[in-house]
Amino acid sequence: MLWKGEIAMNPHTSMIEPELPRLRELRRDLHAHPQLAYQETYASDRICAELDRLGIPYTRGLAETGIVAWVTPGDPGFRTRPAIAFRADMDALPIHETTGVPYASCTDGVMHACGHDGHMTLLLGLAAVLVQVRDRLPQPVKLIFQPAEEQAAGAARMIEAGALSAQWGDAAIGRLIGFHNWPGLDLGRFAIKRGAFFASADLFRVVVRGRGGHGAMPHLGSDAILAAAHIICALQSIVSRNLDPVRPGVVSVGSIHAGTAENILPGEVVFEGTIRAMDEGSRALLHRRVGEVAAGVAVGLGCEAEAWVEQGYPVLTNEDGCVEFVQDSVVHAAGREHLDILTEPVLGAEDFAFYVRHVPAAYFLFGVRGTGGATSAGLHNSGYDFNDDALGRVLPVLATMALAPADVL
Repeated sequence: MLWKGEIAMNPHTSMIEPELPRLRELRRDLHAHPQLAYQETYASDRICAELDRLGIPYTRGLAETGIVAWVTPGDPGFRTRPAIAFRADMDALPIHETTGVPYASCTDGVMHACGHDGHMTLLLGLAAVLVQVRDRLPQPVKLIFQPAEEQAAGAARMIEAGALSAQWGDAAIGRLIGFHNWPGLDLGRFAIKRGAFFASADLFRVVVRGRGGHGAMPHLGSDAILAAAHIICALQSIVSRNLDPVRPGVVSVGSIHAGTAENILPGEVVFEGTIRAMDEGSRALLHRRVGEVAAGVAVGLGCEAEAWVEQGYPVLTNEDGCVEFVQDSVVHAAGREHLDILTEPVLGAEDFAFYVRHVPAAYFLFGVRGTGGATSAGLHNSGYDFNDDALGRVLPVLATMALAPADVL
């Protein structure tokens, strides 16, 4: 345990419960007005309006639509202590919503299918709690509202814009906490893992070139489709035969394009996919072998192949001290029986990984499976909706972290 004493003030339900009706309405309004990466102007305006109402200073326009807000302790002696920061993502997904809820997306083809509407609401709920106890805050608190988590690396742009610097709120960040709702966890449960938690995610593209011709006379050409098919099969041997068996990895092809007619052999095939790894050594090996395997197989079938790898998100590795801090906070606020210590990584990706390269940080999951109108749909599903009952379960944990003794930061 990182601390054994009392937090500055227990985040009692008397501070949180009165906020929940407003937060539910806010969450549903954000759900109804989703916007894609770097276009989150509606959410940005709503967040700033709430911060203005609470009297919390902020700066906006970081990475287009991002916001950093800060709550400063009333005691001047605490204002120079390292801040604890929390991050929430803001963007939606290009999915047509099928939930049927009254507050469904107003924009056809765009919806909050990953629960970022709930994440933003949680940070605003935390802000509403903290202003009630500003005079007893043991350290500054920063709230980072980040655009473009879904594939567009908004975290990297927020860092470039200075979101982690001391210029906002005059305090350096001593610890950063990220979180995500998880439909696979029951409502009220929390989960975290030490070390590598979420995978790196990189894109690859392979172009196979042969010599096109008539489908009835394949011997007069070099069949790029045949070569591409063999390459795709051979790529699956990289994880099973080149990667250490105890290290997770994925090479998956998700898109393939070639040809214009059933009786014409095309001269070119293009396919694309994703590479996932849980450490940088494995990541580099997978990158290299995709190119080597593609080129080698193509030559053996009379074709040539070129491969390109576009680096995406790095491995998200939780810092040990921050993991203990999250665990202790969950135990303090919710009880040990609500905490799951995970041993297996998630091969999904999360751009929170960029932050952990700069400051001590940890990322945890919270459950949304249960009552409260939530569906059984998973993330990135057209039928998914954030479970509003999670607001009252997660806020005490976040408030406990913000009110933890400063000497554990």
